[in-house]
Amino acid sequence: MRKAKSNGGLTRGRMRNESSVKVWAGTFSHLKLLGDLMEEMIGGKRSKRTHTDLGAKRLEKDSQHVKLISAWFSTHNPFIEVKDPNTITSLSSGVITTDKSIVNCDDAVRIGHEMQKDLDNESPVKSMKTAKKCKNLAELQKKVKVGDKRIYIEKTLLFNRLIFMAERDEGIEHMFKFELTPVPTSLFTMDRMMRKPKKHEFGKMLKETATILDVDINSKMHVVDGGWLLHQVKWSSGATIKTIVDTYVRYVDNKFKDATVVFDGYGEESSTKDHEHMRRMAGKKVSPDMRVTPELTISCDREVFLANEKNKGALIMMISAEMASHNITVRQAKDDGDTLIVRSAMDLVASVKSPVVVVAQDTDILILLCYHRPIHCTNFYLQADFGGLYDISSIHIGDKEEFLFKYGWSGNHTVSCIHGHTKCALYKCRFPASVITAFTSPTSTDSIIRTAGLKAMQITYGCGDTPLEKSRYMKFKKQAAKGKIDPDRLPPTEDATAQHSLRVHLQVVVRKHLDTSILDPKGRGWELDSNRKLRPKMLSVGIAPDNLLKVICCNCKEGERQCQTMRCSCMKARMSYVSSCGVCCGHCDNGTDSIDAEEEIGSDEEETD
Repeated sequence: MRKAKSNGGLTRGRMRNESSVKVWAGTFSHLKLLGDLMEEMIGGKRSKRTHTDLGAKRLEKDSQHVKLISAWFSTHNPFIEVKDPNTITSLSSGVITTDKSIVNCDDAVRIGHEMQKDLDNESPVKSMKTAKKCKNLAELQKKVKVGDKRIYIEKTLLFNRLIFMAERDEGIEHMFKFELTPVPTSLFTMDRMMRKPKKHEFGKMLKETATILDVDINSKMHVVDGGWLLHQVKWSSGATIKTIVDTYVRYVDNKFKDATVVFDGYGEESSTKDHEHMRRMAGKKVSPDMRVTPELTISCDREVFLANEKNKGALIMMISAEMASHNITVRQAKDDGDTLIVRSAMDLVASVKSPVVVVAQDTDILILLCYHRPIHCTNFYLQADFGGLYDISSIHIGDKEEFLFKYGWSGNHTVSCIHGHTKCALYKCRFPASVITAFTSPTSTDSIIRTAGLKAMQITYGCGDTPLEKSRYMKFKKQAAKGKIDPDRLPPTEDATAQHSLRVHLQVVVRKHLDTSILDPKGRGWELDSNRKLRPKMLSVGIAPDNLLKVICCNCKEGERQCQTMRCSCMKARMSYVSSCGVCCGHCDNGTDSIDAEEEIGSDEEETD
């Protein structure tokens, strides 16, 4: 009777006619045989109704979903090797954590049971505290530290809170000396990665002004970017490491005569390119650590193998040794190889009379070649692809120091780009000579760099002499008037600008002198993380004042007059009421009068003392 009386039964829902009852009764397994015999006895035909999940369209849709899941797992291996069993790793982003107080999704079953126990014998509308809920890896990107606690902060949460702060304060302009977001969103993405510029567009603009040689040049010497070379040779399925190494050697022998191959460094020492390596590996399938020997058979794809830095470093060592035995010059940098590539090319230009061709596709190398090219050299070329040679001497860059600064200021591997400002647009900006001199001098102090950086950021956003704090506030008001607040489009704070400027100065000086050891990156916009890897320092102060991070509003019920007592959270914190307060919605005057009265009494007592 329970089934008959419930929703979808005989007396509820749509099953009130005879045909519906027949179908409903046929769903019971113990009545199916009886129903079939009765249909056979009376000679009737039973209606054939297919379950929704067994329909042709549903099966086709399920098949498409299965293919999508299979494709995703083919690039995100769920069976990766984990050295520390206490770590939790995101298959999609590669984020790793061991902090159980923040991420506890691996204990979802236990947490679910505890939540159910708390809800037993309680009201059906009882809410559950966020602290007791299951937390996934996304919490790492949404929490900031306030005192000894980490609190959840969304991208626009603090900006929305400004509306309520305005009700308690005479103004909110002073708030804009803080970022008011978990990260400086004009320089970083919400996953704490530097914003990447479109370097290829700037490189394309420079190449359009260059003279292209369609004919081949005899007796030329090559300097080959090893990072580019690693991705040019196809790996055969099931090939051994020895076979792969021999293929690279033959490739260089056939394509480039008198070649010098330069590889990046992948040692244990920290480098400013560590952050870029992490960004490239995020969301990619990475092979486990292997003992790379000549007899090792590679069963994974080339890109998967090279995504592991240890495997990649071991392979480079074997390729270098084999190339050296075939009289191919090989050089390896300690970290980033761009400066060593250009230095090797400049050494050849100064020592030989033959044409020198640099084989690389990285725009950074093109910039360095344009800056360091000899004045009267006409046999210096870049081969970005196999379509022709770009004459470096024919590319017009204007003032060399300004050219190098503008490229560094607009972002690259070790400097974040500025949201909404492309390289090509910033290249047209005019910066004072004092700013350029400060960034290109290795002896510039931090205070000089900070002052020059503030001026450069004001020029970038067209602020004139208006301080960044006020400019941020003015742009915020314009966005609020249009009804759409986007923190990404606000200028960074002075603190975030200072860290950005220190990173720009470090990179400009290193590339000017082609020496990665000329300045120590630590303290110049970079800091060491828990894994002893260099990461960009985003801010040196908090993201917002404490009174904004800990917005207090009461939930006093109307009619109980709690706003007059210390049971009211606003009254207890000595704060006036705002529109986000419970039922009173900020219209309660009693609490405001009480606070004002207490302040007056306090001031009288101070005068008496």
